[in-house]
Amino acid sequence: MEPGSIREIKSIGNQSRSYRRHVHEEHSLALVRSGSSMAQIGGKDVPISTECVVVIPAGVPHACNPLRPGDWTYTLFLLDPEAVSGGPDFRLFQGSHRVLPSSPRIKMTFRSLEESGNGSEDALVDLLLVLEGTAFRDDTGSGPERRPAPPALVRVRELLGERLSSSSLNLEELSAVSGLSKFHLVRSFKECYGLTPHAYLMNLRVNEAKMRLRSGEPLSEAALDCGFCDQSHFTRVFESRVGMTPAAYREVTAISYKTRIRR
Repeated sequence: MEPGSIREIKSIGNQSRSYRRHVHEEHSLALVRSGSSMAQIGGKDVPISTECVVVIPAGVPHACNPLRPGDWTYTLFLLDPEAVSGGPDFRLFQGSHRVLPSSPRIKMTFRSLEESGNGSEDALVDLLLVLEGTAFRDDTGSGPERRPAPPALVRVRELLGERLSSSSLNLEELSAVSGLSKFHLVRSFKECYGLTPHAYLMNLRVNEAKMRLRSGEPLSEAALDCGFCDQSHFTRVFESRVGMTPAAYREVTAISYKTRIRR
């Protein structure tokens, strides 16, 4: 396990907001403390309730929809996939997701990591090993393994990443790059990645903006550099996927990763 494994820690209390479907570049670990939700993970409806841990590997599209307003409380860790891969060979992040039972030990380790931020790699390894043992001891299933994307769609995804700040990139160009009709491209891309090309581009921009805001970059520069047409557009798209405004996100992440977010 390499230093800097935890990129983000976020604790949400009394949440009623539903999120748009989005994708993290990091592995997600969420400890659900209260409430229930009907999540959409990897194209499936997944019921989630109190006292569980939700594991979502990097790149899996998902959205969360609390069933009762104000009753949804959880703590989320986003883990750098490359840093995590430097430790034990975790099977935990294979497949589309896992929903595992919580325990006093798991809750205690989550709390320790919240308080220490990214300062305890041993605690993180301990948490992942406990979750790994729980997952495979109880044979708690995940979704099917993700199939490799067709080369045509990989070319489109790579172009979206290369041109994420471009205002001129359009569906016609993506269609030409893939060799597919516009209709076929949109349908195939969503089936493969869980998002349409436009939604995927917005997701890339938000993830890039999060990285810039964590480094302390001003909001106006982050919005412009990431391809948003104005500040209001940036705020609207960002909040729909992160659950808070860019200003609130920057305030609690630019200085310390261990700061807890209360909404």
